[in-house]
Amino acid sequence: MIKGSSLSKYETAALLETGLTAHGKPLADHLAALDLSRAYDYVQELAIGKLPLDEITIRDINHLVTYSDNPTKRAEAVQYRQIKVWPNGAPEVHYADPSDIPNDMQKLIQWYQEVEGKEHPVKVAPMLHLKFVTIHPFRDGNGRTARLLMNFELVKHGYLIINIQPDKISRMLIWKL
Repeated sequence: MIKGSSLSKYETAALLETGLTAHGKPLADHLAALDLSRAYDYVQELAIGKLPLDEITIRDINHLVTYSDNPTKRAEAVQYRQIKVWPNGAPEVHYADPSDIPNDMQKLIQWYQEVEGKEHPVKVAPMLHLKFVTIHPFRDGNGRTARLLMNFELVKHGYLIINIQPDKISRMLIWKL
């Protein structure tokens, strides 16, 4: 399930398995589910092939998860955001300043390269998620991209994916890992 989507997990499963849409549900919700499915498949291929993680790969993942969100703004999906943003309901907390994003992303990749293979993947995965979502480099799709990055690390090392439900309690649990 995607945060804000009107599709239930059963409607999403039916869409992905049969291609049938749920009656009366917004087309945008169906397209977002299809986009996330394609991004998940891409991340699975990366993980199984044990391909390296870099900024281009992260941009590709974000592009896939936001592809249908706003077709007129597809080019934005590979661009770092140029505006200040903060967590919903916490205006006193800011994500990375737009001018810091390129450097912060380089530091993220450098950190990942340093810990990959040295730290336990179950420790690296939530830290990768946390570090990425704290930067919040894109205008949209940061949460979906962060969860895919976390699962990339887990699948790459033979672990099962983690499904974080779109409720506040479930999302807070990942921060406590």
